[in-house]
Amino acid sequence: AVAFSVTAIAGFAKSAIETTARLQAMDAQYAQVFKDQSGVEMMDRLKSISGDANIQIDRLVGSANTFGAQLKGAGVDGAKAMEMTETATRLAADSAAFYDTSMEEATGSISSFLKGNFAAGDAIGVFTNATQMGDAATARFGQSWQDLSEAQKQTLLLEKVEETYKLSGAMGQAARESQSWENITGNLKATWNRFLTVVGGPLLQAV
Repeated sequence: AVAFSVTAIAGFAKSAIETTARLQAMDAQYAQVFKDQSGVEMMDRLKSISGDANIQIDRLVGSANTFGAQLKGAGVDGAKAMEMTETATRLAADSAAFYDTSMEEATGSISSFLKGNFAAGDAIGVFTNATQMGDAATARFGQSWQDLSEAQKQTLLLEKVEETYKLSGAMGQAARESQSWENITGNLKATWNRFLTVVGGPLLQAV
């Protein structure tokens, strides 16, 4: 503390408080989206992704929150929702590695695409249109695209991303780049942010 200037101490404290508040909000959202036993099961799935791709777990939780809340809101529930959330999170990690974007950006693009914004697929290398998805809807569900439920639409679009990544070679890219500079520094930043909560927790409570 003596080595720090007053300005540096204040800046560190501010950073610790803001980071703590953000991570506490993320943890609270996770607890709300994945309640009770589903939270334990979903965390096991995220740990599997973390181990396969060497991605710090906090970098995956935010994506899981986004996809889990979106899919459940669309009417997907139970084991199917967790399975699709895991798939979407893995695809986001592969997309980020393959197209040199952040997990947040990849998650946002996939999330938007699953909502039916076909233009968002351009950023993640998935090119399709209403006509093609209409044909897919007829083949898979025997219905027109307009007649599908929101859950069916998001299921079909997630399968489209997965199919495209298998064909393009993007599938598994996160694991192949697990020791890359970008991934390692991303893990270090996430680990440092989680450490800041040790300092920031008491400071935030005091504030």
